[in-house]
Amino acid sequence: MAYLNLVNKKGNKAEILCYGIIGDGWWDDVSSDEIAKELQAFGELDEINLRINSPGGSVYAGCAIYSTLKRHPAKINVYIDGLCASIATVVAMAGDTINMSSVGSLMIHNPWTVMAGDSKELRDKAEILDKLKESIIEAYMTKVKVTKEELIAMMDKETTLTSSEALEKGFITNIEFKPTPMNLNYPIMNMYNQKHNIKTEDKEDKMAAEKMTMEKLKNESPELYNEIFNKGVMEERNRIKSLDDMTAYATGETANKIILSAKYTEPKEANNIALELMKAMKETPKKEPKTDPNAKEKSVIEKMLEDAKEVNEAGGKEKATTEEKLDNDINEIVNFANQL
Repeated sequence: MAYLNLVNKKGNKAEILCYGIIGDGWWDDVSSDEIAKELQAFGELDEINLRINSPGGSVYAGCAIYSTLKRHPAKINVYIDGLCASIATVVAMAGDTINMSSVGSLMIHNPWTVMAGDSKELRDKAEILDKLKESIIEAYMTKVKVTKEELIAMMDKETTLTSSEALEKGFITNIEFKPTPMNLNYPIMNMYNQKHNIKTEDKEDKMAAEKMTMEKLKNESPELYNEIFNKGVMEERNRIKSLDDMTAYATGETANKIILSAKYTEPKEANNIALELMKAMKETPKKEPKTDPNAKEKSVIEKMLEDAKEVNEAGGKEKATTEEKLDNDINEIVNFANQL
């Protein structure tokens, strides 16, 4: 029988894997009875990590697990690893912290059952379901940031929430593995803190400092704002100029596309696309030598390639393979480009 029980204990910390269907039947995966017994057997605990990936199951078994965890003196950390649906969401509400994977899902709905019988029995069952719904709502209301009416509406239409939506509505307290967007304010705040002699050695202080917005900086320190703004403008101008300079020796349609992309589509510095340009130029078919006396002087790179060839031939060295020559040429050109 695949009970979901305490699978790991280190010191005064334990972990419960709540993976599968919740219930106390022989066919279920997560047993409220087994979890209660295991917790009792482990004795005193300071912290319990509960990991959930469950479609739900028995309302009664789920409520029993919720109550067992709420009653336990240890700190309960819930981690929603994948799906947390139906009664599993009530189990999650037992957490002091409720963490959800950025790719997880949380689904709530009204309790339901399969039943048969006469009209009286069906009405009785309906009343029981209504009472179970109230119990479930009570568990949710200890955490959520929506009104009871809004919650009922969500349950009535069966609502699935992403991690961001679950956080916004208060079903969880934290999102795990969420991509961190590039924080352009952080280097700005370093300058701001240095200017005002503010130390941010502590992690919490740094996080608070990152919340500074450009608008706030503009209002509180206009001189520093203008200094940063002008510096940014100048750096961008220099970047574009460096890319423009590359067009003097990087010719051809492919090379132009690479430079345009580095300017506007995927901004890059000139030296970061040098190798890409060299390869593109190598692949461009060579044109016949110019015979016009007024023709434009050969580029620096063309001269470098010709000089390298002449030195090889004059020294009587064995001819390198095509691959070796290509590697040597590219290395010389990249070194030259990095010095631009």
